[in-house]
Amino acid sequence: MLSSTLLVLALLVGLFTVYTYRSLRSNISTVSLGEAAADVGPKEPINILVMGSDSRDCKGCGLDGESGGGSDTTILLHLSANRKFAYGVSIPRDTMVNRPSCKTEEGKTDPADYVQWNAAYETGGPTCTVEQVEAVADEMCGSKCDLTVNHVVVVDFGSFKGMVDAIEGVDVCLPEAVDDSYSGAKFDAGPQTLNGKEALQYVRMRHVFGDGSDLLRAKRQQAFIGSMAAKLLSGDTLSSPTKVLGFLNAATKGLTMDEGLKDNLDTMAKIGAGFQSIGMENIKFLTIPVIADPQNENRVILDPEKAKNVWKAIANDKPLTKKIAAGSLDAGQAAGDKDKKKSDDSGEGTDGETAGSEPSDDASSGDASGDSSGDASGNASSGATEEELAEIAEQAKAERERAGLC
Repeated sequence: MLSSTLLVLALLVGLFTVYTYRSLRSNISTVSLGEAAADVGPKEPINILVMGSDSRDCKGCGLDGESGGGSDTTILLHLSANRKFAYGVSIPRDTMVNRPSCKTEEGKTDPADYVQWNAAYETGGPTCTVEQVEAVADEMCGSKCDLTVNHVVVVDFGSFKGMVDAIEGVDVCLPEAVDDSYSGAKFDAGPQTLNGKEALQYVRMRHVFGDGSDLLRAKRQQAFIGSMAAKLLSGDTLSSPTKVLGFLNAATKGLTMDEGLKDNLDTMAKIGAGFQSIGMENIKFLTIPVIADPQNENRVILDPEKAKNVWKAIANDKPLTKKIAAGSLDAGQAAGDKDKKKSDDSGEGTDGETAGSEPSDDASSGDASGDSSGDASGNASSGATEEELAEIAEQAKAERERAGLC
């Protein structure tokens, strides 16, 4: 949703007055991440943490009967320094991690604790989650995973509904009909367009498909974000100032940003232009690899080897490994477009490797981290065979179907 908003904003810069931007800007709440986080040059990578607030304090937002207050959705968006590749990494809310000490909204310090991922937001808001991302990455592989979250965006339920309605719905595809008593969702099978209320039910439901896990729900959320971005970039939307401004007005009413984004139109426009130059079909969405928590069957923990490769890729500004990219989702798949062909210049081969691949120090030194793809650079030397990649892609396809995607 952030990338969608930024993409449209980048196009709006030359079309609307600064006054219009200032009007939208007044809707946005802010948090401070410090000067170091926002100090990003034009040829440096950018990491943006996107969260969905579970607050039900808006009309029609209490549809699932839950109390809310935390954050069920966390996606770390990475935009490469050369603006040739990008990916969004979902972190399941039920992932158990070592949360660092955080300051609460009352100004008190809450000591470090072993908790599930979304507890950080409940403890200290978005800044605590930012600190958790950086601390967990550092814990997994030290200096090789020294990453900085440059920007943060939190979207609440109310603005989410408004964004969908402003662009007259978002397309999804369901493999079978849905009648979910928990969320109230009732959908037909096949391709369809969801309005704001239906979209909120769609991204919230978790008891209908597969095992009802948050991992499968994350797949649907990734697909929906990709489909929304594709709708925003369609000629039908961009040719309508009413739709574009309606989307931005709805988005900003429930948006919390870091000061570096809110206060700098130029920064937002450049980030949006960066995503636009890559093309939505080349922006990958994936869930960070996890395994079952041996202490609790209802929770997961980060995979000690595969998750480390993802953190290393982000920290060192590398494309995803072939193995991980083969199981990712892109915007073209989001609404059930399985047969979408890649463009010849997209930088992606048949093995699922992302664009902009360069050899890394780990690759040349033979640093093995348990995944034979090794260094997170996405090179052919990673050892992934065509057969392995095809098998991973088939497994990912089966998982998407279990998650309720065509």
